[in-house]
Amino acid sequence: MAVLSKIGLGDLEARPPRERATFFFLVGMSMFLFMDQNLTAPNLDKIAEELVTTHQKVEAEVARSDPEYQSLTAEWEKHQGLTSDLAKEVEAISGELTAKTPALANDPQALAVAVLEAEKGRTDAARLTALIAAARIKKNREVRVQAAFDRQKDDKLAGRAALWFWLLGGITALGVGYLTDKVPRKLLLFATIVLGATPCLATAYVSSANQFVLLRALTGFGIGAVIPLTYSLLGDLFSAKHRVTAVAYMGLAMGLGIAIGQLFAGFAGPKMGWRVPFVAVAIPNLVLSVLFMLLTKEPARGSGETELQSAMESGAEYDEKIKLGDLKQIFSRPTNLLVFGQGIPGSMPWGFFFTYLVDFYHVNKDFSVEAATGLVTIFAGGAILGAFLGGLLGARLYQKQTKYLPMLCGACVLGGLLPLLVVVNWPETPADLAWALSVLTTLKVPTASILGPAVLGFFGGMVATTPSSNVKAVLINVNPPENRGTIFSLFNLADDLGKGVAPWLIGSVLGLYFTRITSYNIAMLMWLVCAAAWAGLVVVFPRDVKKLEATLRARASNMASGRAPGGAGAAAA
Repeated sequence: MAVLSKIGLGDLEARPPRERATFFFLVGMSMFLFMDQNLTAPNLDKIAEELVTTHQKVEAEVARSDPEYQSLTAEWEKHQGLTSDLAKEVEAISGELTAKTPALANDPQALAVAVLEAEKGRTDAARLTALIAAARIKKNREVRVQAAFDRQKDDKLAGRAALWFWLLGGITALGVGYLTDKVPRKLLLFATIVLGATPCLATAYVSSANQFVLLRALTGFGIGAVIPLTYSLLGDLFSAKHRVTAVAYMGLAMGLGIAIGQLFAGFAGPKMGWRVPFVAVAIPNLVLSVLFMLLTKEPARGSGETELQSAMESGAEYDEKIKLGDLKQIFSRPTNLLVFGQGIPGSMPWGFFFTYLVDFYHVNKDFSVEAATGLVTIFAGGAILGAFLGGLLGARLYQKQTKYLPMLCGACVLGGLLPLLVVVNWPETPADLAWALSVLTTLKVPTASILGPAVLGFFGGMVATTPSSNVKAVLINVNPPENRGTIFSLFNLADDLGKGVAPWLIGSVLGLYFTRITSYNIAMLMWLVCAAAWAGLVVVFPRDVKKLEATLRARASNMASGRAPGGAGAAAA
């Protein structure tokens, strides 16, 4: 078991095998549960085509009712001669080039580059201007059709599903969080996983948009409820000095789950249909949940606290349960208030990146959808890696001095902000011959490189996500064991509100008064609020940690002497 110490999980070595297994089942079940979170995103158009409407129907409706589209169509028809001649010319040049160099037939990108070079010699300034104008008209027509399709898709499918997914998840977390601090957690977690995975499985068999929305909402139950249960159990499996590392591993599992789920759905959906990923993700988690009930043991509440260890080893039990009076203590603890207060401002940059970045880079900066999607994927990869590495670094710093942890998080929020602001303000792709050919023909012509924004996005995301693992350990280490389920239900509710409200604030509130790029810059600068909160935590977090340690020492003394330990509020006072 020495390997566990080497990877920062040494506290598990002293645990019985069934308690040790609890941690690894938590990791596995959380990963599969979070795989479900983004299963719809890669295939959303296909799901909407089947359950809502089709692009063909939308295009016909737009052609009948949209004056701007009608105007663009009239302009497009004026350019038909030019675009038709271009298509014939490109076909002839391609034929000549592949006849001379047959290998180009199997290398579309190299062929496109060769055609581009040939076209440069045949295109004067006037023709280039006309081609760019035609390309803009074609693109604008496509954008209007897609926007009309997206409105129906978002209204009847994606928007409603997301709203109820996060709303039900947040509300459920409140109830489950309170139960987490009152009842045995093992059975509660089993029920949570089953009630989250079953609707995921059933989603594969829906026949209407309303059924889809209902089942996605029910799936939110599992994701919302698993948070307070998971972090309550982690608090009892690990001591204060090693919780940051444990939380980092859990965050890595959840982040990988989201990423793997999206990648799997994107790969399997086009080949096997959008329904298959829901089955493939749900069944393993249902199996894991049964094995979890059979093979694991719930750790005793409070057994991760160093201050309680001696009394519990002597046979005393930590039997504290949450009481309504504890809520006053929860909301009067400065660390809790600062963590909750930065939730919605901190969600706004993430709301921009995961909701608007692909469309922003495609529509406003003229990158291809594939390039823009690749940028978000690379950014997400950096964010997953940063959350894990940041947790490991935070654990080391916490063991040296408590205040170093919030200092690290505040510095990383500011450090990640700068490169990501550059990503937001990256210059548009120039409208040149390569861009016109990529829009007007089927050639895969290389346009502006996405490399610069991708590198900045990766490192910015990696640095900026450092707080994501550490903030959960912060909450565990300032709240007593019987309050942790409730604390994480409140934290999860604030987080879900941020995820739901942030895109609305960016698109519907800021968008009314500012340009698109100005709105996005304002959203990014909300991280300054987070940095200020972390600066405050540098002061109050060490104090709250010491208060909890004193409370637990007093309770341990009462447990050892056989006296009733008293409530959280009384001990804290």
